[in-house]
Amino acid sequence: MAKITLGMLAGSISGAIGSTVFSHNRGGAYIRNRTIPVKSTTTYSDESKADFTAASQAWSALTEAQRESWRQWAAGNPITDVLGASRQLAGNAAFTMLASRLLRIGSSMPTTPPTEGAPPSLTTLVFDGDIGAGDFDLTYTGTPLAANHRLYLYGCTVPTQSKRYVENLYRQFNVSDAEQASPYDIQAAFTTRFGAPVVGQYCHCKAFVVDDATGLISAPQRASVVVSTT
Repeated sequence: MAKITLGMLAGSISGAIGSTVFSHNRGGAYIRNRTIPVKSTTTYSDESKADFTAASQAWSALTEAQRESWRQWAAGNPITDVLGASRQLAGNAAFTMLASRLLRIGSSMPTTPPTEGAPPSLTTLVFDGDIGAGDFDLTYTGTPLAANHRLYLYGCTVPTQSKRYVENLYRQFNVSDAEQASPYDIQAAFTTRFGAPVVGQYCHCKAFVVDDATGLISAPQRASVVVSTT
């Protein structure tokens, strides 16, 4: 792996050219050789692929007027990509993004785009990790969530504090009920996804608020904890 410093001709690079992959982490931009990915066959990946496939197929069932409304919505609602730049999705990509997310949380797919904005993010988030006392939960404000809002949670574990950059490790592991109140016990869901927490282990959580009618999500709140026992 080679680290690079970008200059005037290229302020940021992400992607691949041939067998060379351009990426970045907390230390800056770097280049590595392309590797052949291992096919993932976990329950989580299979469900995610099934939701994405169903959402992609549903696009063709929309009327042309409905598809045009999604194109217009996508033009007015750009996303932020991995480099922090604003990027405009195509209409079918915008539809698939929200429709697959709605399927993931157990809601039905939309036919028309949202008419309101994304839900507000959590004001605060604290991750408690005492497995002895059974206090492996999230405490947050505001609480409870609104009637059509749920927690949409990503997490990861690392063995030491020295691993500071964890964005590439986050995996979706839980969706709460609507109107979920704080504190929210996540130990069972976290254990199912990542294995039983171990004392001294560093656990990270990234929490979005998702609207179960539109599929829109808030900006995330992040929290981490060192697992303990009492």
